[in-house]
Amino acid sequence: MSDLRMIRQVVMLDRLRELSRIHGFWPDEGRMLHHALSECFGKRTIQPFRLLRGRNGSKLATLYGYCCCSDEELKSISAKVAPPEFHELFSPATLQSKAMPREWQMRQRLAFDLRVVPVRRLMRPAPPWPNLAARSKQYAKGAELDVFLVDAMRKWPSGIPHSVERAELRQELYLTWLAERLQPAAELVLEASRVARSRRITLLRGKSRQDRPEAIVHGELVVTDSQAFTDMVTRGVGRHAAYGFGMLLLRPPGTVIRNQ
Repeated sequence: MSDLRMIRQVVMLDRLRELSRIHGFWPDEGRMLHHALSECFGKRTIQPFRLLRGRNGSKLATLYGYCCCSDEELKSISAKVAPPEFHELFSPATLQSKAMPREWQMRQRLAFDLRVVPVRRLMRPAPPWPNLAARSKQYAKGAELDVFLVDAMRKWPSGIPHSVERAELRQELYLTWLAERLQPAAELVLEASRVARSRRITLLRGKSRQDRPEAIVHGELVVTDSQAFTDMVTRGVGRHAAYGFGMLLLRPPGTVIRNQ
């Protein structure tokens, strides 16, 4: 086993979608990639990861991920155990990697691109809420809810007032949630951070389909603990890190990041 490395792999989108449908994972491409990576390299070998699509309708995408195996180890494992369709999906010829730093400079400022599922687990059951379509639904203790929804249910039990600007509130709450998740490894630079995109997506977990929030955050952070930062990069930020969320793609500060 090696130190932490960042890998890059070209993925054919048409083939990924075809396999997603064959294996019953469509439309959750993250679940499909989780399954394919596990079949090729072993569970949690490449995790977290992120799939970035090319521009202008490209049929190719780039998969980035963190792992503790060398290129040779990954190629050897895939050659020995990977089913042909997944070995083809992750062609060894396109695999690249680089070593990640062993230590990070204290107070070092970095830009980042991050895809997350901003949710909280309920500490106690929550009653039905007027702003939801399913008004009769009661949430059980431990339910995983959008952080925007949890905060709104606490502040406005009778529903969000019409005067509240929801987009601004959602951005504020998502960034607050992220700042909490970065500690104690790093501090979020709020004035240099924004939610580039947020939407609802469908995740497949077991036999259930789950509606969850997705947020793409572009921002900057300051490293406050070198070892904690390495640990956070290794495990990912937030939940569902095994399914394409939580990977910190790091950039030089001041970098303009295009939407993904």
